[in-house]
Amino acid sequence: MRFCGRGEGKTRSAAEWIRHRVRSGQAHRILLGGPTASIVRDVMIEGESGLLAIHPRAERPKYFPSKRLLVWPNGARAICLSSDEPELARGHQSDTVWCEEVGAWRYPKKFFDNINFGLRLRVGAFIPQGAITTTPKPIPLLKLLSKYAIDRPERYRLVRGSTFDNKGNLPDETIEDLVFQYEGTRIGEQELHGKLLTDTPGALWSWDLIEGARMDEALLPPREAWVHVAVAIDPAVTANEESNETGIMCGVTAYVGEHLHAYIIRDLSGRWEATEWPKVAVRAYHALGADRVVAEVNNGGDLVEGALRVVDPNVSYRSVTASRGKRTRAEPVVALYEQGRVHHITSVAKHPGEPYHFAVLEEQMTSYVPGVSDKADEETGSTSPDRVDALVWLIFELILAKQEVGVQ
Repeated sequence: MRFCGRGEGKTRSAAEWIRHRVRSGQAHRILLGGPTASIVRDVMIEGESGLLAIHPRAERPKYFPSKRLLVWPNGARAICLSSDEPELARGHQSDTVWCEEVGAWRYPKKFFDNINFGLRLRVGAFIPQGAITTTPKPIPLLKLLSKYAIDRPERYRLVRGSTFDNKGNLPDETIEDLVFQYEGTRIGEQELHGKLLTDTPGALWSWDLIEGARMDEALLPPREAWVHVAVAIDPAVTANEESNETGIMCGVTAYVGEHLHAYIIRDLSGRWEATEWPKVAVRAYHALGADRVVAEVNNGGDLVEGALRVVDPNVSYRSVTASRGKRTRAEPVVALYEQGRVHHITSVAKHPGEPYHFAVLEEQMTSYVPGVSDKADEETGSTSPDRVDALVWLIFELILAKQEVGVQ
């Protein structure tokens, strides 16, 4: 991944990388993905730094615009697709992928997922590889990928670059004008220095706050020290590809000195069918030996409790109702994070169906702006905060409800 400022040379770098993989026999089936069909054509293929320009004549691929196809003399082929039509990426297998200007994609998550599912062809001893080149924007996909570069550096590599790294190839007047207009501004940090501005203005949680909350599983207090164990649910009204998720969060409390601390140990959220999420929640309830299941009932009413009791009539259950705004409910929870009393338990060990990794939750926490992000569409850079809602109800059950009756 190459997160760089404007004019840094990232397009040329990716085009040269494609050329190298084709020449060395590592690339036979290539997929090129850009924001629009015109950018794929005008920048990635026919541009000054595009694939046609950087190849010597003898190695240059033939371009068939009507077929959205490039064919190299050695038989390597590249399919050209745009994020405007993410479903067209389904079914295309590849050994090499180049994703250009991901920050400008119309449907980033859907398009990337369809491309990534197809990146599975091995050429001899060479593993499939992909390159992402973009001026970063604080959209969920790029934030998630940048976290992958931290969490799995052996699989994801992030290279950063500035416009000024390439100033030898840019007119002095252009550099001077860009500095005059943008240096020292937030947009300059993004567009010139290629920085991913991950802290969304107005968001309740910052990445620094999240980083401070992470704790290795080895430091989780033993079960005999657990004071309270709960599963919290924020049920979705519908269940299809466009639905909100059903948030399902699991956590425990234990004393550290005189104060209760909360440990978030499971995120089981997903687009579950109406018959599935009760089973997921009840399985977690029994696996953890939970004391209580709490669920928001604004949308489901008695149906939520009924769905859980179909799975287990004896489950300990309490309903909660969102009578206050999301910000009002969340701010006491944020205060507990600031006090260092909430921890996200992480581990390299993965348990099937019970992930320890909270990347999607943390992305929601740091991008959700109450009153702005509510009900915003996922592909515009925000989501309905179902995991966050479940988290807030979980912390309320684990700690805040206890404080109201005098337990600290």
